[in-house]
Amino acid sequence: MQKWVPILGLQDWNIVVTVSQSSAFQGGSDHFGQATSLPQYLHADIVLLDPNHWPGAAFDDAETVLVHELLHVKFSDFAETLEVHHDNAVHRTITSLSRALVRMDRGKK
Repeated sequence: MQKWVPILGLQDWNIVVTVSQSSAFQGGSDHFGQATSLPQYLHADIVLLDPNHWPGAAFDDAETVLVHELLHVKFSDFAETLEVHHDNAVHRTITSLSRALVRMDRGKK
């Protein structure tokens, strides 16, 4: 996380990341992570599912999931004002950005 916080401009935030062995995330059991943000306090809690407990064939790796959740934090001001956090187009964009950022960081195209 220490690498991605400054890259995404989240240094002013208090972000608490925990790893869970349960897939009891809000919205369904197919989630690998979940971010809850309080932008007015610059505070966020991120819960990541322990990769050892990912169901079936996981589509991503833990770093990509972390970046995905950090992007939800980054865009949380928009989510609060426009109620777009659960919008499919926004979620697809966050998924695409997280994968692209991790690939670029790893020197892959």
